Amino acid sequence: MDEDQFKVLKFLSTLTHSLDFGEFTKMMGSTPSKTLGIVKELQKMGFVKEVRGGFPLMKEGIMVLKTHTAVPEDKKFRFYNGVDKPTGLSADSLKTFYQLVREADVTSLEFHSTRGDFERWTRNILADPQLADELARIRASGLKGEDLREEISKATESRYSNLKGH
Repeated sequence: MDEDQFKVLKFLSTLTHSLDFGEFTKMMGSTPSKTLGIVKELQKMGFVKEVRGGFPLMKEGIMVLKTHTAVPEDKKFRFYNGVDKPTGLSADSLKTFYQLVREADVTSLEFHSTRGDFERWTRNILADPQLADELARIRASGLKGEDLREEISKATESRYSNLKGH
């Protein structure tokens, strides 16, 4: 997804009322043909649909925004090596979570996986049940160490790539 597509998708997500397309284009700082082209691309990607001249976001469009948009400070995923043992790492989006899984100490990954923390955060904060289910499957497999990191990395990389690569 390029910057213009993300900008249009994000703007569409904030609309609370109908908006004339000319006004929408002006607010986007673009031309009508370019804006319409971007909206049509987003429609082909399955991120928006056309309904009576409007373009509401689809579930995948909402997920793309969540992938790239930081959650509030109090909703970040904070990595710990154990109870009362913070690592100093925290993820504020699927993108940073994806990156930090590869950096975090395996002790932290084991701690959180065993407790179901990863799946809980992705389900409740990122609202991504698909990734949460995959992380639950990984937890149930009982993997440890670098094998655990590899599986969590693959699952998050796959989900992140699917969402950003549309």
